[in-house]
Amino acid sequence: MKTFSRISLGTSLLAASLLPTAPAHANLLEGLGRWNGNGTVFSPAGKVLADFRVELTRTAAGPNKVETRGTVTTAQGQVVPFRSSVTRTAEGLLMETDRGKGYAACVEPTVCHSYEVDAAGNGTTTTILLDGAQRLRVLVTELEKGKPVRLTWQTLSRP
Repeated sequence: MKTFSRISLGTSLLAASLLPTAPAHANLLEGLGRWNGNGTVFSPAGKVLADFRVELTRTAAGPNKVETRGTVTTAQGQVVPFRSSVTRTAEGLLMETDRGKGYAACVEPTVCHSYEVDAAGNGTTTTILLDGAQRLRVLVTELEKGKPVRLTWQTLSRP
């Protein structure tokens, strides 16, 4: 269960941090409010490991910072709270989450990507596909010593 919570949090945090942030000049404050969705954790070979539900709220913490708080609920009913923030700086989008710190960028208005590193030096890469102002899809790859160990697919929408 610890592994499930770890990857689920990583997925939700990043998705929440980048909700529609489009290119570097876009308004970071877009997409504020409540979002929810479902996701599935997979092994690198594609075996289903767990399902979960996500609920989150994005709020402005200034003109260049957004904070996100929410919960992941496992299929067994375990509720895991999370938090994250993303700040626009001259260098780009900086993230800070329960898992660590990282950077993000959007390569076009509907595709964003990030890389985050935890305290042990393990990375998480995330790709977000925006399907409009009301829906997005997220693919997270969790890495340990540079090798993929878990993948998570998630869809979020406005309630």
